Amino acid sequence: MKKVGILGGMGPVSTIYFYEQIIKTFQKRYGAIYHNDYPYIVILSIPIPDNVEELTQKDKMREELIKAAQILEKTGVDFIVMPCNTEHIFYEDIIEKISIPMLNIVDETLKEVEKEGYKRALLFSTSSTIKYKLYEKKRGIALIKPSQEEQEVVDRIIYNLLAGKTLKKDAKRLAEIIKKYDVESVIVGCTELSLLFDLIGEIKDKEIFDSTKILVKRTVKGIMVE
Repeated sequence: MKKVGILGGMGPVSTIYFYEQIIKTFQKRYGAIYHNDYPYIVILSIPIPDNVEELTQKDKMREELIKAAQILEKTGVDFIVMPCNTEHIFYEDIIEKISIPMLNIVDETLKEVEKEGYKRALLFSTSSTIKYKLYEKKRGIALIKPSQEEQEVVDRIIYNLLAGKTLKKDAKRLAEIIKKYDVESVIVGCTELSLLFDLIGEIKDKEIFDSTKILVKRTVKGIMVE
């Protein structure tokens, strides 16, 4: 099995969830029981600023992410994953400074949408992910974004999740927003929101593309490559 480094902490709760999903996949798919049935995983959780909009903070975030990726590389991992969509603003900066592969959560998610034949999708993400057009730069899938008022609701929900508050009322509110839109697919483009979509479950006539679960799937595939 290949060794993977998780560049996490953005936020800590979604990093835990991502790791748990990898472990559960090994249990369900490969019957993992004993310690050596599980993969070699190095988790580096870093406390970086949240405000990607402020130039001085943005420079600091870039530096911290590059430094963290280099630390992971030195541990001997074969590839890196970063279970946070917004921080992929710095993806190109990071991969320039390391010599091992790093999966891109945005690319992997859009590949899955494209593979399933969807051309339009409702995007749930942070305001920063929308502002920097991380999903719009890729693969030509038409994105439908929540209204400004709805996006403010989404951002508040994300901060609730960052604070460890997984609230049923927030899950209900997200489900209500989804049902308003005439789209067949939804992209969960924030790893915090994945926790709520577990509560929401399936929504009639809507295909959910959860970036966390897609990155888990791709990470496990990368681990199992001989």
